[in-house]
Amino acid sequence: MKLKSFVVTIVLLLQIFTVGGQKICNRSLMSEWKTQPTVHTVKWSLSQDICSSFFTECWHIDSYHGSGTSGNVPLRLPQICPLQLQLGDLLFVSSEPSFQSYGMNLANVSLEGFVQCPQPNDVHLHQLLFDHGLSEMHQIVPKWLGVGTHYFAEVPIQGPLLCHFGLRLNVTVKPHACQKYSNSTFCSGHGKCLSHIWDEAYHCHCSHPYSGQYCQEIDKCSSKPCHNHGTCISRKSQREDVEDSYECICLHSFTGKIINCSEIIGQCQRHSCGNGRCSNVSPNTFRCLCPFCEEPVRACSSQPCQNEAVCHNNPSGYSCACSPGFLGPDCETDINECFSGPCQNGGTCHDRPNDASCTCLPMFTGKFCEKTVTLCEPSPCLNNGSCVDEVESYHCSCMPSYTGRNCEEVIDYCRLLSISCLNEGLCLNIIGGFSCLCAPGWTGQFCQFVENPCLIYPANCHPGATCVDISQSKLQPQTKCLCLPGFTGKKDFRFLSLFFFLLTLREKSTLVSISWTLCNSHLQLCVNGRCFHDEDNQNYLCVCAPRWTGPTCLENINDCEMSWCQNGAICEDGINEYRY
Repeated sequence: MKLKSFVVTIVLLLQIFTVGGQKICNRSLMSEWKTQPTVHTVKWSLSQDICSSFFTECWHIDSYHGSGTSGNVPLRLPQICPLQLQLGDLLFVSSEPSFQSYGMNLANVSLEGFVQCPQPNDVHLHQLLFDHGLSEMHQIVPKWLGVGTHYFAEVPIQGPLLCHFGLRLNVTVKPHACQKYSNSTFCSGHGKCLSHIWDEAYHCHCSHPYSGQYCQEIDKCSSKPCHNHGTCISRKSQREDVEDSYECICLHSFTGKIINCSEIIGQCQRHSCGNGRCSNVSPNTFRCLCPFCEEPVRACSSQPCQNEAVCHNNPSGYSCACSPGFLGPDCETDINECFSGPCQNGGTCHDRPNDASCTCLPMFTGKFCEKTVTLCEPSPCLNNGSCVDEVESYHCSCMPSYTGRNCEEVIDYCRLLSISCLNEGLCLNIIGGFSCLCAPGWTGQFCQFVENPCLIYPANCHPGATCVDISQSKLQPQTKCLCLPGFTGKKDFRFLSLFFFLLTLREKSTLVSISWTLCNSHLQLCVNGRCFHDEDNQNYLCVCAPRWTGPTCLENINDCEMSWCQNGAICEDGINEYRY
């Protein structure tokens, strides 16, 4: 018994070493639905039908995908040529004779299990396809062949695990959507039920001029029924037992919605139809019977070009310049952009007008599924942070002044560094650090230096006085006030006699002539001031000295009424002064 097991193992090893992984699987990009189920047989062997490259070998589409593309696919691994079945097809597995004594079974596994190959201990009983293992030929029962993609892998009963060497099978089962009812003709007899290699089902590809899911609709305007450059408008019927119709919108001078704009408004006149024959159809219309009309028939007048193509007349008839995405003599064929297989890495292609879109497998993204999905795609890092992909994780390299797993937090340098801006300054966070916003008059990194003491103490000088910086140190602000003429003191002002005299003259506009004549004979008229004579009014006027008032300047002004004293000091009035 030991000798037999040894021989079987040697045979298996010889088969493994002969696996080249260069099998090009036979298949076509487009297949047509067969009305009867097809029987498929898979040879469960390592010596034949083993492919390695998912695209170039297993699906034979290297002309559409470069070798670099297939290198990014996780399903680049040895396997039996994948199958695509119609729903209802029969599938048999024929075992290699040397495997019958070796003992193995097949298990229905996930995509991950298909790639990594299952260990015998990881497979549950309900996943096994056969009750007593694989020997000779077995049919895979229909419950394992429902709509969708299925992954079958070898599970050894004894001996080495051979799944990694290619004993695994990918089977896709497709339904069709080509019949409205079970007894209906496929595609209404006006098209073919086809499936592209990446389509999930079979669909109708209609012949011109038919359309619709089951090719049950016909474009009544496709035959260009409207004459004389009339516009054809299709009318879809709301009832299944009533056919679709059309209507002609005629150009000016033509009529006949039902008769396709073939009649001309008016009655036959001489030369109405040139060299053709004129025929009155009704009291209001006539028709020209060609080919003897005044103009030669131009091929493009019948609007033969379809799908917004441009028609060009030529000596042999006409030619059509097709819009992108269409071809054919009349541009009647919509090019299926999915035929070129633009979707990479197993993506499903969907045809669009002059374009294609792809539905990607979960691990891929991009317009053509050309990018591998990672935790950094799309980037979770905020505020221009850079995402660094790691195994099953990522981290963000943040810009200066940002932190957090996704760079979502602003670094508070003012709090982190315990910054205290002096002299009522305000700490602000900036990119990469902090900055102190200083109060007026202060400067420096922490607002510690005097820049302008007059801005620090703006109320030191009364309005009109000039503040002067006399600081001896950048750390201690000092100022003094330069007073206007007539003012003195730190916060007091005193009028000079001349200034007060000029002010009084401005307020007394009636003083037009001043003379000392009258006042010279009355020297004591103005006790604390000066006497002036008004010649027009023959009167005198006393201009009092500062802090005196009254007609003869005898009343002393209370200097404490202005409350000059600050910080609770008591003011004492004096003659032309105050004390505290």
